[in-house]
This record gives sequence, structure tokens and C-alpha cells, in this order.
Amino acid sequence: MSKKEKVIFLIDMDAFFASVAVLKNPAFAHKPLVIANNHNKAIISAASYEARAYGIKAAMPLNMAKQLYKNLIVTQLDYQFIETISQRIWELVKTKFTNLVEVVSIDEAYVDVTQI
Repeated sequence: MSKKEKVIFLIDMDAFFASVAVLKNPAFAHKPLVIANNHNKAIISAASYEARAYGIKAAMPLNMAKQLYKNLIVTQLDYQFIETISQRIWELVKTKFTNLVEVVSIDEAYVDVTQI
């Protein structure tokens, strides 16, 4: 009898906060967008792929990002909405694929797909 190796996937939802902001406000779609408080000393929590094309990224000071792209859309984190979407995604993974899901953060989980 051979021992079956485990297959574990890491799901890490890149640009998750920015994507959820677009879900909540479709007018943000396909535009350079960051999640941050809109003041001079703010730090970016997340950047959309469109913003990343200008060199803008998470953990960057907002004032530096605005120098890279002056029409940058800045929106604040709606944690309750993001948490709701995250829970829906993990429930979908558990329902459609496997219930062996270990959520490690709001946008990241380990998924045991050995039996799939």
C-alpha cells in the first residue's frame, strides 16, 4: 500500500482590498485605485493593478503615489464589506472543492486538495 502525498494549495488573493472596492463601487473599475486614508501621511494598504502599472504599490506613502499618478483614486477600507466578501469566498471554496480550508488572513488560506 503506497502512502498518498498531500497536496496543499495556498490561495493568496492579490489586490483583494482594491478588487473589493471595485465590487462595491463599479465606477472604480479599470482605474488606478488605492486603499488609504486620504491625507499627506497616509500609507497605501492596497493598490489596483492599474495603479501598479504606474509603480504604485502597497506600503507606499500616499503622497509619493500621487506624484507618480496625479489622478489616483483614493478610497478608504470598508472592513465590514471586505470581511463579508472574504467569508463568502472561503465558503464557496469549502462548498465547491473541499472543507479542508485553513484561513490564515482575510485574503489568504491553505486548502487541502489531496482528495479532489
